[in-house]
Amino acid sequence: EPESVKKGDVITRQNESGDCFYVIVNGEATVEQYDEMEEQLNCLDYLKPRDSFGEDALVTGENRRVTITMKTDGTLLKLRREDFDRLLSKPLVNRVQPDVAKSLLDNDGYALLDVRIEDEIELYGQIPNSILSPVDELHINISRLKSVGKPFVIYCRSGKRSALAAMRLAQYDIKAVSLDGGIKKWPYEKEGGFL
Repeated sequence: EPESVKKGDVITRQNESGDCFYVIVNGEATVEQYDEMEEQLNCLDYLKPRDSFGEDALVTGENRRVTITMKTDGTLLKLRREDFDRLLSKPLVNRVQPDVAKSLLDNDGYALLDVRIEDEIELYGQIPNSILSPVDELHINISRLKSVGKPFVIYCRSGKRSALAAMRLAQYDIKAVSLDGGIKKWPYEKEGGFL
């Protein structure tokens, strides 16, 4: 549903639970994070039309990691949690089993994209030759991902964030498939990790 917003409106607040996913139709916003050790608010990024945010808390069930504040007046599209979950459960995203993903990668037709955060890589390891771009930073890395010149097999821990990332890349005309079950179900070679 569309929502008109004003300059200075706080759309999401760090450490609060998440109940919506947003896409900026027009206007700009700032992405800020409070650093408790330095006791200051840091500006991490700026969002513009076509950028989206808020999915991380919906996918992981954890509290929001950043505060999003409107830099200008604008319009957002808001998708509530129930609709977001229903949308991700539908076959809008091509999901592939590990054996199919391995075949796509072995034939050098696809590149591998890991959309987890670094802490997860330390814990669960990583599939060799992966490009790292956490799902909430995809919009920052679009140019770099386009320059790869190949479609992607995307993975995360369980498959939810990779499905969302595949939908996001489609907005930028980048073809991608999601690894069903994520790295937890990957039976082939991994690098590092404790689990």
